[in-house]
Amino acid sequence: RQGLGAVIVRRGHVNPAEVAELLAAADMLVLTSAVEGAPLVVLEALATGCPAAVTRVGDLPTIITENENGVLCDPVEPLALAD
Repeated sequence: RQGLGAVIVRRGHVNPAEVAELLAAADMLVLTSAVEGAPLVVLEALATGCPAAVTRVGDLPTIITENENGVLCDPVEPLALAD
């Protein structure tokens, strides 16, 4: 609806063999969870050099170093991820 279809790709199920390749090609992983533990997808992204924009929930603040390997956002402020 916002006209971002040309710059944002949302994938459904991905073959596990393709995950590392897709993450390495991505500009950023965005995880919008309101509740989380230590999501494997964030660790996989970081292992390929893909930074992550995540909400400050669960163990994510111990995984993401602000402006080094990603950014942390308040989970109750959805527009913070857009910024």
